[in-house]
Amino acid sequence: MQPKVTLIFLILIALFSSCKKKESLEINNSPGGLLNMVKYGSELWYVYTWNNNNLIDEEKSRFFYTKHNYNRNNQLVSSDFYVDPAIYSSSSYVLDAAMKRTEWVNPDNTAKENSNTFEYNRNGQLIKRTILRLNTNYLSYSTFEYNTNGQICKETWYYENKEQGYRDYVYESAGNLISEKRYDLDSVTGKYKPSTTTVYEFDNSHNPYRSFNRQLPGLYTNQNNIVKETYEIHFEVDASIKKIQITETTYEYNSSGYPVKKDGIIEFVYN
Repeated sequence: MQPKVTLIFLILIALFSSCKKKESLEINNSPGGLLNMVKYGSELWYVYTWNNNNLIDEEKSRFFYTKHNYNRNNQLVSSDFYVDPAIYSSSSYVLDAAMKRTEWVNPDNTAKENSNTFEYNRNGQLIKRTILRLNTNYLSYSTFEYNTNGQICKETWYYENKEQGYRDYVYESAGNLISEKRYDLDSVTGKYKPSTTTVYEFDNSHNPYRSFNRQLPGLYTNQNNIVKETYEIHFEVDASIKKIQITETTYEYNSSGYPVKKDGIIEFVYN
């Protein structure tokens, strides 16, 4: 794969992608407006559409399309994902060709890849997410536990109704997710062992993705924007892979305190 293609593809994936107080379902309009599009340099990468209740309706790009569906309580009940299968290819030729496509993915030109469904308790808290991959009929699900502040503190995932692993979440006083630690089941010992740890640092400005009103920890629940991410691997990897990886991010902001540019090249445009 060409280095430039690799960089662009990784940034695109990053933009696309991841013990009881009642979670508010009130929809708050940000003073900076709703996120309308994301550009990479001069190229348009993402377009977002919103329904009449100011809930995210569609996420559009050349490679991905997502449609979100809500119930009468404005809770997200399902999301349908459409993906250009070429981006998963191990062939650099296929990937190069995919990067040159001009027609954006949509339900008319691309098969649905997977569907997510969401379930809530009587307090409106997310308690289960089920993922069905349509091309393989692979069905998995996650369950969620909450801390005393009404934040998800643990996510456990299952396949064929058997636990496969879990992730612990820790927050700071402002509500930002400051660390997550993943544990995977050891197939030999049958016990859990730490897999990865990620620690985050933040700015003091508004996070535009919070308007998406999703309860999954991280990007959509953080009050502020991540400026530093430290990722640590706890298992043996190839010598060429660093066990501790640090990513730092810079932003430029508008007068309302929302980011308008990330790392000098990714641009956020609001309604």
